[in-house]
Amino acid sequence: MTDSPKYIFCDIDMTLWDHEWIIPDSAEKAIRAALAKGNRVFINSGRSRSNIHRHGIENLPWSGIVCACGCHIEVDGKILYEKTIPYEETKKAVDLFTAHRMPVILEGRDLHFFNVKDFGGDPYVENLWNELAEYARPMDALTPADPINKFSANISSEKDLSACYEALKDTLDFINHGSVVEAVPKGHSKATGIQWLMDRFNIPKDNIYAIGDSVNDSEMISFAAHAIAMGNAVPEIKAMAEYVTSDIHEDGLYRAFEHYELM
Repeated sequence: MTDSPKYIFCDIDMTLWDHEWIIPDSAEKAIRAALAKGNRVFINSGRSRSNIHRHGIENLPWSGIVCACGCHIEVDGKILYEKTIPYEETKKAVDLFTAHRMPVILEGRDLHFFNVKDFGGDPYVENLWNELAEYARPMDALTPADPINKFSANISSEKDLSACYEALKDTLDFINHGSVVEAVPKGHSKATGIQWLMDRFNIPKDNIYAIGDSVNDSEMISFAAHAIAMGNAVPEIKAMAEYVTSDIHEDGLYRAFEHYELM
């Protein structure tokens, strides 16, 4: 390894915080210590920017944020890259998924758009609306001026989902989570966000570290020179990893930073 700064990319859910949005004290300690050593620490999340305002996550001194599966990139508080789905394409996708009985959540830089009632009392969606608060709007409030980076939808059936895939495959990529599907502009992922930063700032590949737990971390984990799986990660991510750390509730992020001498 060189003496140049290491670039560390952290997933959020069940990597940085748990299901109760609690960030372990040890994780915050590790991030601050890595930064103090001169390294650079980034969020790298599938969440859009409007869903990264909660529970103190912005109180940490991040070097930057890669979010919405690589569609939004900030460094030192400045937006350097933004990929959005054009308004007419967004409307087409919403109409198509709705016709196939798959309600949609539009995920934008500034706001989320969705109708809670469309999800039939799903407690996750009701809680999301309450948690997003001023960053949530009903679907009919969407305007052409609202930047939408990606969207997610509940899956009604694989047959219906295949029909939506076929109609939208030229402009969107899909991540199937079993009961929910994410749709992102074609060619974008957590890995492409890292690649963009590498190209922009001439970062050596060997200085890239990524840590995650879920299937939507697979591109980032397979791309990074040093791939870290949380102890609570799904088997597929553990199989890709160079190093498997401990569970989020057992100081997993801290132990990973310690293992690689990042702090």
